[in-house]
Amino acid sequence: MKQRLRDQQETNHEELRQQMVRDVTEHLDEWREATNCIMAKNHGVMKDAVKQMQTYKRLVRKVGDNLSSIEYKTLQEIKRFKRGRSWKFYGACFLASLLGGITAVLICARYWATIRSFIGG
Repeated sequence: MKQRLRDQQETNHEELRQQMVRDVTEHLDEWREATNCIMAKNHGVMKDAVKQMQTYKRLVRKVGDNLSSIEYKTLQEIKRFKRGRSWKFYGACFLASLLGGITAVLICARYWATIRSFIGG
């Protein structure tokens, strides 16, 4: 009788272990399916993110190239403007001083008598 009781306990114990193994296996299967689903979604999201990053990277390069071109053209224009302005400025100053000098000489020649009377000579 004791032997039968032991056998029954072993059988019950074995059935309990088998049931626990089946439960754990089911939970692991559910977990694996959920993990695979999440990984598939994440893979899609990551793929889209990488594609967007590549697109933006291309746009940034394009903008950088445009900015470099704009910077170069602006610097060239500034150099041309400074060069042109400096010659124009010096030319205008020379012309103004020449006209001023000629005007002063003409005024002095025309009114020399009046100027001498003011000076006292």
